[in-house]
Amino acid sequence: MKSLLAGLMVLGLAVGCESKVEDGGSGGDGGSGATGASGGQGGDGGGTAGNGGTGGNTDCSAYEQLESPPQEVVAVVIQNNGAQPIYLGSLEPGCAGLPGYYAETPNGEPVKTELALCELTCADLAQSSCGCAADCAQPEVTMIYPGGSYTTSWVKRVFVQEAMPAACYEDPLCEQPSCWMQDQPNGALVFLADGYPDLGDCNEAICDCDGGLTGSCIVSGATIVSGTPAVAQTEWDAAADTITLRFE
Repeated sequence: MKSLLAGLMVLGLAVGCESKVEDGGSGGDGGSGATGASGGQGGDGGGTAGNGGTGGNTDCSAYEQLESPPQEVVAVVIQNNGAQPIYLGSLEPGCAGLPGYYAETPNGEPVKTELALCELTCADLAQSSCGCAADCAQPEVTMIYPGGSYTTSWVKRVFVQEAMPAACYEDPLCEQPSCWMQDQPNGALVFLADGYPDLGDCNEAICDCDGGLTGSCIVSGATIVSGTPAVAQTEWDAAADTITLRFE
């Protein structure tokens, strides 16, 4: 009888222990709930993608003129019909490169027909930095003898100021309020030239030159002009291939 009772007690303990082990397994299922928290991290990833979407693309195609359209070249002839030589040049020292003429609207507002040395267009700034490695050449003075003429040229275009978006600058350090855009002349223009009576300096024993067949030449040793200039001017005829400026 005692043996039977002892056996029943052992069996009861075994059943009880087995029940506890199964309860522990259920606790493991609770751990699966932690996996659900990882799903929340996936939501954070979606938020990051949304931040990326706030950046828009700026259209810079209008400023990236990779190829310039064909340009028409107009001859500019400056004639001296007076009795004394005239000099074309600058009153102050600077860099060479600008022609002996300039342009205005009929109301006298300046029109830019040429870029000075190291002046850059919007297209230049959209594709490269604003650094300039060009050398500043010594300015020249052109003398036109009485009855002579000097011929240069104008590429049929003008330059206007335009604000370019900051995102279009290749180098952010080059950003500026506006830059030069090439455009076609779409209105009346007046071309002018200043003819000065004297040289402003002379670094040679004799500042003179041989005018040759055209009656004009670059004065060796001279870099600036002086005096009160005579002004020659003419209205531009868009149909003509030559602009003639006459000093009388």
